[in-house]
Amino acid sequence: MSDSTRFDHLAQSGYEFKLGDYLSRGWELFRSQMGSFIGYTLLMGVIYFVSALVLAFIPGIGGIAAGILLMTMLAGFYIGCETLAKTGTVSMNDFFRGFEVISQVALYYLILIGIVLVVFGVLGGGLFLIKGQEVIESFQDLQTQQDNPLAALEFIQSLGWFIAFFVLAGIALQLFYYFALPLIALGRLSAWPAMETSRKVATPQLLQLFLFVIVLGLINLAGALLLLVGLIFTIPLTLCSIYAAYEGIFGIEGSGPESQIDEIGRAEG
Repeated sequence: MSDSTRFDHLAQSGYEFKLGDYLSRGWELFRSQMGSFIGYTLLMGVIYFVSALVLAFIPGIGGIAAGILLMTMLAGFYIGCETLAKTGTVSMNDFFRGFEVISQVALYYLILIGIVLVVFGVLGGGLFLIKGQEVIESFQDLQTQQDNPLAALEFIQSLGWFIAFFVLAGIALQLFYYFALPLIALGRLSAWPAMETSRKVATPQLLQLFLFVIVLGLINLAGALLLLVGLIFTIPLTLCSIYAAYEGIFGIEGSGPESQIDEIGRAEG
């Protein structure tokens, strides 16, 4: 089987994105071990907050190191979900197994930063070369006509291309690599194969995946509106739902003689 066939197998064979099922399955997992999930989420938040404060004093790499630590702990969350799905129980030790894949998580995070820099820096710079003069002229008009509402409107309109570019590019990157971290943590793929597998599998269902992300965002927004206390419940609930989507699309290791993960991505490493 050729590389392109292996990488595109799941996308070409087609799959149904069962948004409602993923939410229900996520709730089922969360409810069965609510205390463990909430406890680990709180611990994850404290560790990240403290590490971010400490590492902030290291110029340049402090923020990156804190981000890698957070991604590693999120990987551990997904491992905990899978352990619960397989065994019916989960312990704090299971959550910390995310550190078993920290090297690939770190590589994934660095590659992602590089992609963001290229997309927003190089392509954004190219857009500025095309539309930048228009923005500069509109800004100059605004400075000389501060009392003119039309000048302000023209300036905002001149920024429209840039706003649209950054918003759409950010959404696309999030959707393409939505399952990269679970594929590293659960599928044990290396960083780049996980990212490519995620992109290829997500692409045919981008709209459904986008709706899924919106729903999870609204759930967390509702939690934030409850004086932020609700986030203690909604963050682990939405993470369980992301795992449920991974489980529904890719399956879990050992669920068959040859899992879809093996077929799509592991041969890429």
